[in-house]
Amino acid sequence: MIALIPALAFLFRGQERANVVLTTARAREAEQRVSLRERELDSVASLSRSLARTQDPASAGRALLDEIESLLGVEFAALALIDEDGREAHGLVARTANEDIDWWAEMTIDLRNEPSGIASAYFEGAPVAIFDVESSPLPSQRLVKATSAKSAAFVPLTVDERVIGVLVAATTTERRVFTPEELRLMQTVAGEAAIALDRARSVAALDEALARERLVARISRRVRSVHDLDTLASVAVTETGRALRASRCFIRLVEPTESLPVRAEWRLEGLEPIGQTAERLPVSNVAARERRTVAIADVTEAPELRDPAHGDFAELERLGSRAVLATPIVVYDRMVGVLALHRTEPIPWSQGDVSLAEAVAHELGLAIHVAALLEENQRRLGEQSGLLQAAQVVTSELELDTVLQRLVDEVARLLEAEAVDCFLLDTERNVLRCAAVHGLPEELLGFEFPADRGLAGRAIARGHSALTDDYTQVAAAVPHPAYEGFHGAIVAPMRWSGEVKGVLGVGTRDAARRLTRAEGELLEAFANLAALALRNAESFEEHSRQARVQRGFYRIAAALGQPVSLEETLDALAQAAAEALGGSSAAVLMPGADDLRHAGLHSLPGPLVRFLENGLGDPSGPLRSAARRRRVLAASNLAEDERFGEDWRHVLDESGYGSLLAAPVQTPRAEEAALVLVFFAEERRFADDDLELTRNLTGAARGALERSELFEAERRSRALAQQLARTSSLLAPELDPAAVLEEV
Repeated sequence: MIALIPALAFLFRGQERANVVLTTARAREAEQRVSLRERELDSVASLSRSLARTQDPASAGRALLDEIESLLGVEFAALALIDEDGREAHGLVARTANEDIDWWAEMTIDLRNEPSGIASAYFEGAPVAIFDVESSPLPSQRLVKATSAKSAAFVPLTVDERVIGVLVAATTTERRVFTPEELRLMQTVAGEAAIALDRARSVAALDEALARERLVARISRRVRSVHDLDTLASVAVTETGRALRASRCFIRLVEPTESLPVRAEWRLEGLEPIGQTAERLPVSNVAARERRTVAIADVTEAPELRDPAHGDFAELERLGSRAVLATPIVVYDRMVGVLALHRTEPIPWSQGDVSLAEAVAHELGLAIHVAALLEENQRRLGEQSGLLQAAQVVTSELELDTVLQRLVDEVARLLEAEAVDCFLLDTERNVLRCAAVHGLPEELLGFEFPADRGLAGRAIARGHSALTDDYTQVAAAVPHPAYEGFHGAIVAPMRWSGEVKGVLGVGTRDAARRLTRAEGELLEAFANLAALALRNAESFEEHSRQARVQRGFYRIAAALGQPVSLEETLDALAQAAAEALGGSSAAVLMPGADDLRHAGLHSLPGPLVRFLENGLGDPSGPLRSAARRRRVLAASNLAEDERFGEDWRHVLDESGYGSLLAAPVQTPRAEEAALVLVFFAEERRFADDDLELTRNLTGAARGALERSELFEAERRSRALAQQLARTSSLLAPELDPAAVLEEV
């Protein structure tokens, strides 16, 4: 036992030395823990002091990142914030060597569709450390390349069990293992910063909301202070475009044709206007069609915009637009337009930008609704006033030609139309004849076409106005070159007591002008007033015609009731025929030995008098034939009537006559009838009533000529008797044969 004492002593001293070594290691570990804890406490205290002085999320983020760089000795630190809906993470601030990295503020990560360490930390709600980020499938490789990271740690920032952001720490020179203590330290520091960051973000969001509300209120005041729709839209796009730092802002409003043209546009100097291509802009088309806000940070990275169903992507390229925001303008569940903003740089639209655009669109919708109501009311008042004035103007005249011309002039003024025409319906021939024009060639007057053709035929068949925005697509359009090049047209029937009297038409060559259904209704209302005026004018013309006929028959009756010479009778007959038939002048040709020669006249011009003094000439000519056959001859268009020779057409054109009516009158003791020629200045179509009146007139004239013949015969007999008596009285005292012979 005594021999074992030295060995036991040695073992005891060895165990004592082992305990001493173990105690020393534990003391060192404890010291390190105490040191890390002190560093942690110092970092939290220092960060708390820094955060207390920050007023915005970016400043709070810089304080956090500087502290992490100092604690862990990493070369790169960054902070990303999570959207409210948890779909995307956006870069707030990134630091390296106490300097900001600018591109990080524009960084966006799709948390659901793009792998990344940020997404892993967000969904797991716990730190994630990666030793070799270059070979790991977990982090986003585009961010790895952008930062040249070797190793990285991702720590979520949690407030009330809600992850509001992710802290990123990375090495860029060599790979590194992030220990659990370091991750715990990052988590502790991040937790302290998360509260301040959330508070700063809330304050910033509140300030942004207040600023947005003030801006919306200012825009609203400006918008509601004007009631003209064009001025209102111009104010809205100008204020909104400048507030959102856009390069272009415009409003597309729904037209009655369901199209969406640009109503107002604001743009930076140097940019070209949208023009007539708004219908091909894909983003605003999608916003209008789906009635939702569409925000595109970079249109070149949005392949859905290249779908032809949405529009033409080339239009965005032509305008130089990279970032586009469009929101529908909805009033009482009815979409009235789209508010759109463009930027020439691919800058993401913040939630504040979207909220501001939607708020402005809401205010704009209410203002547009009010302005549209006021504009509609003003338009209707103007239309009613215009209709009243037009009705007064039209009904103030009773001459048919004057009424028709005033009719088209008033329509042009009322609808601000560049071209208006009026066609009267000939029910017997079922044709429409042009009676008056405004803004169209005068040569169109008298032009006829079938009443069932074109837009006019559709309006007559329906009994209501017919409208088209593409006149080139109208089937069986009016066959006249004057109507070529028209873009839109409205035709309304003129109806009176259920009978169509004619049609009124309005046309425009301006492709930007859209004729509306309201304008069609206005034209239809005016056409009904015009039908009344037309009826009054026709009644007045009929009364005037009857008065002329009565005057003509009165002159003939006067010639029958008193003894007058043949010359006076023929002149009276010419005047009666001209007045009764509404002609400009008249002549009476009496049969002679071998021809019909001029014997009576009324208002006949000199060239025609000299021409008729030589007789009609050719026995087979149209006038000699009419006299021989005792038939009325009517020539509605002398210039194109091939029955008359060149000499006749020349002298009639020189005298200014367009039509002629020849009526035979039976004369006593003559095989060939006399002719009454009535000349008309304008081309005139002779109705059956005109021909019947002519026959009655020539029948009455026959009695006047017979009475004049008797008067002339009696006058000649009396003159001969008087001459014989005077001769007898002279011969009675004289018995010298030579003197008698000399007297005789």
